Amino acid sequence: MHMVNALISPIVGGAMLAAPVSIMSHSIRKIDKKEFKEKLPLIGIASAFVLSAQRI
Repeated sequence: MHMVNALISPIVGGAMLAAPVSIMSHSIRKIDKKEFKEKLPLIGIASAFVLSAQRI
């Protein structure tokens, strides 16, 4: 399941790390803290559903 270190080059690995980090930082800045606290239970339920669906 895990990729060998020599399978991808460091440049590709760096690009694949930079893309989600930039998207995640943009998303974190965009979230309203009050709205996030209201949606937190829904996020937990959705996460539990996805985890259980992956186990099937």
